Amino acid sequence: MKRGITLLLFPLMVACTGRNANEQAVAQVDSLRHVIVRQDSLVNDIFSSLDQIVANLQQIRMRENLIATRIDAQDRCGRISGDIAAIDSLLRENKIKLLALEHDMERLRSTHLNVTKLECLIGQLTAHMESDDTDIQNLKHELEMKNRQVRNLSGQVEGLELREEKLEAEIAESATQLNKAYYIADSRKNLFAKGIIVRTGLVAKAVKVNDNCSLDPFIRSDIRSLNQIQVDGREPALVSTHPAGSYEFNTDKAGQTWLYILKRNEFWRYTKVLVVAYR
Repeated sequence: MKRGITLLLFPLMVACTGRNANEQAVAQVDSLRHVIVRQDSLVNDIFSSLDQIVANLQQIRMRENLIATRIDAQDRCGRISGDIAAIDSLLRENKIKLLALEHDMERLRSTHLNVTKLECLIGQLTAHMESDDTDIQNLKHELEMKNRQVRNLSGQVEGLELREEKLEAEIAESATQLNKAYYIADSRKNLFAKGIIVRTGLVAKAVKVNDNCSLDPFIRSDIRSLNQIQVDGREPALVSTHPAGSYEFNTDKAGQTWLYILKRNEFWRYTKVLVVAYR
């Protein structure tokens, strides 16, 4: 009886065992498929990061060439600073990508794939980046030194400009003083009254300029621009000393008398105080 029951159950047991084996095989295939998909996605991420790192390195090379060109052309430091800042930014971006790449590589190693060549490539890229980082730090230092030199030179130039301006002002003031003159044209009576002229004592009508007279009544002028003086009286004559031939009195058509200075340097050779007396 027992043997009969066993014979009846045997086909059912075989059928159950077959179904379990099939389900396990399907599960293994699905698991393998998921592993492959994950590997493919991981590999794609790795190569995408590598492509971006290489592109950044190419940008860095281009910027480095621009810097070399601008240094040779003595370009402005501001543009070089911009190139260095761009390289610095690309290097920081590459460092972040390399950190992410190392993490992806750890995950890829766990799949037991042979990643030796890929690791070698990443190592080379890392070495390039470290070299670029050193170069950029050196460039920053060099640029800072040049900026410091420029600031020092700018300070020196500003100092020289201030000294030049001061010197020019001093020269201009000296020229003004050297070319400063005082003149007055008035009647003899008024000139005596103001103490500008005095009698010499030798001849009754002989007069001279008072050495101690005040210059307040005089008109201050610059001999470089003083060419003629209006005389409002008869029989004008110079009381101050000026060489003959360096001046003349003349009356225009309107009857106005003028003193014309013909030879400026010679006229003012002895004195810068001009006194014209008339009746």
